This record gives sequence, structure tokens and C-alpha cells, in this order.
Amino acid sequence: MQASYSNNKPTMHSRLFRRSGYKQHLLLVLGLLLAFNCQAEVKVGIQAYQTGNYADAWKEFQPFAEKGDAIAQNYVGLMYLQGQGVAKDEVQGAIWITKSAEQGLAEGEYNLGLIYDAGMGIAQDPVKAVFWDTKAAAQGLRGAQASLGMAYLQGRGVTKDTVQAAMWITKSAEQGDAQAQYILGQFYFEGIGVAKNNEEAAKWATRAAEQGNMKAQYSLGRMYQLGQALPQNSEKAYFYALLAARQGDAESVKFSEWLYGLLPVSRALQIQRDVRVWKPKPEIKS
Repeated sequence: MQASYSNNKPTMHSRLFRRSGYKQHLLLVLGLLLAFNCQAEVKVGIQAYQTGNYADAWKEFQPFAEKGDAIAQNYVGLMYLQGQGVAKDEVQGAIWITKSAEQGLAEGEYNLGLIYDAGMGIAQDPVKAVFWDTKAAAQGLRGAQASLGMAYLQGRGVTKDTVQAAMWITKSAEQGDAQAQYILGQFYFEGIGVAKNNEEAAKWATRAAEQGNMKAQYSLGRMYQLGQALPQNSEKAYFYALLAARQGDAESVKFSEWLYGLLPVSRALQIQRDVRVWKPKPEIKS
């Protein structure tokens, strides 16, 4: 057995705090945007995009982008960036997303922050990335709130401020963003920008894990096994470790194998059956 699992506390995984990685993940999460009072043709384009029919989506978006529709401009920019329905062109992508952002569309502002942060079709500029993230975050866009929190945590494009980091991550987590929930749980566990609070750490880790966040599942398993922030429970530890292992997390695979040796075979097999039928419970409706 690996004694290290019983001696070490769960710790934050630093790679999850890479701001650009968070934003790249969310770049593709466009949302339907149907709540906006947009042209019927733009809605048709959105529906085509969501089904992967990029050629038809381009035909709908492009003329309305030219006419100044901010939603169409955002989509045209994203399609240029990703080569969907049109030849990939990051410079054109940056141009069209800038047009969208300058009209105040939160998604456009957020994506422009991404472009400046990554230097996609435009000179990399972390300060401008924070500027546009702040605008989108103020409109309540959860991805921008999380990204802004990461910027404050790392001091990237803004003076490092863990209290501001925690504030913006909390706003995103409260809207149901699983990654932000996991990070907020780690903030409470380690006292980053907030007072240490095991109850809050467990709450946010659990919410993220129940949505299917792999790192939260692993972290929650560790908490249960070590009795830190949660009552010691090897069966629950095994359950959450298996959930994370099922998603391919190598450390969770090793952890779950170690936990298997602590449990009666009959209980371990039942937990394995429970894991096979488990479904994530998303808080955000797509």
C-alpha cells in the first residue's frame, strides 16, 4: 500500500490555474444566445452552428455581421478563428470579435479577452485581456468572471490580489461553473483570498464533483479518505476516486487501486457498479 495517501492533504493542482487554459476551454461554449432580441436569420445561423452545419451558419451570419449585428459578428469571428465554414484566419477572427466586443456583447468582450491573452491574430496583451474580461464579468458572464479571478490570482495583466481572485471565482461558482466551484473549494481549504473554512471547502468540492469535474472528484475522494473537511469514509473516497479515474486521471487510478485494498471485496464491487450507472448533475442548463 502507498502510505503517502494517508499522510498528505489534498492540494491544488497548479495546472488548473493557467488562465489561458481556462479560457481556451470556454471559447467553444458559445451558448444559444437565443434570449437576445436578434434577427430571425441570425437565430437560424445559431441553430445551424449548434448542429455542426457550419456552411449554412456562415451564410446566415456573414451578411448580418456586415450590417453590424453584434451576435453575428461574434460568431463570424469565432468561425474564422477555428476555420469553421470558412478558411481559418486568426487576424480576421480578431477583427470581427473586436467589432462585437465594441458593441458591448458580453460574449464578444470575453472572447476578445481570450484573443489578447493568447495573442491570436493580434499582439498578446494581458492588460487588454483583463480590460475586456472585466467588462464581460461585470455583465455576469461566468466564464469571464472565472478568467478574471485567475488573472488576479496570478497577477497577469493586473496587480496580484487573492481577495479579488476569490470574489470573482465565487461569482462564477455561484452561477454553476464546475471548474470555478472546484477552485473555490481549494481556496477555502487552503485559505487563499478567504478565511479557511472546511465546511465551505467540502460544499464547493461536492458541487463541482457532482457536475462531473474530474479534479474535484479526486480532491473529494482524498478529503473523505483523510477525514479532512469531511468525515473519514473510505467507501465514499473510493466512489469519487473511481469517478475521476473513469475520466482518465492517472493519479485517481492509482488512488482508487490503493483504496480497493482497504475495502471488503463485496463493497468495492458494489461501488464499482454504482459508478458505472452514475450520471453527472449539471447545474447549468445548455
